[in-house]
Amino acid sequence: MIFCNLAVIKIKVTAKRGTGTQNSQPSQSPGRYMQPMSNTRLHIRLLFVSALTIGLTSKSFATFTDTVDYWTVTINGKALINSNVTAIMYNNPMKIELSMFNDNDTLEIFYWTDHGSERQEWQFTFKDSTNSTLYTFTNSVDSSLGKTFAWRKNSISFGVGYLRKLFNQGHIKKIFVQFRPENTSEQHLYAGKNLCIVSID
Repeated sequence: MIFCNLAVIKIKVTAKRGTGTQNSQPSQSPGRYMQPMSNTRLHIRLLFVSALTIGLTSKSFATFTDTVDYWTVTINGKALINSNVTAIMYNNPMKIELSMFNDNDTLEIFYWTDHGSERQEWQFTFKDSTNSTLYTFTNSVDSSLGKTFAWRKNSISFGVGYLRKLFNQGHIKKIFVQFRPENTSEQHLYAGKNLCIVSID
């Protein structure tokens, strides 16, 4: 929020000296001072409009950034790294080195929004360095919500040992993880963009 301290210009009124006319004495009423000059009023109004515009723009930007999709990678429930749609669009994927973890560790990738899309169906696609699709994983239905809702989980988990087997089977050193939302209007945003790169020594 932006505040503007506006000074009120006060001008004391006195009558001109003239024959038979005395200087007028200032009244104790609220009207003892003249109103600010017209150009001062204009400046004050411009300041007010500018402050209002900046405030609304800031609020709009904050609202926009609040709706950006983002992801968090955890190991055994502890946050390891996170990213958002802006980083993905500018080709700055998250990087994960599996050699730091044990086979019995669990790597989980969460998808977050504030508009419910994370509870719809979406996919993580594993690709190699030639952009060939290796595996596709879909978020499962969240059974904890019962049969009333068809909402899905907002994460997919992988055992580190399982991921190492995928590397060995494909004789690869890196897996490029891409995100594919269910909403067709959003799919073009993520097409060919890497969400994260998982590597192994």
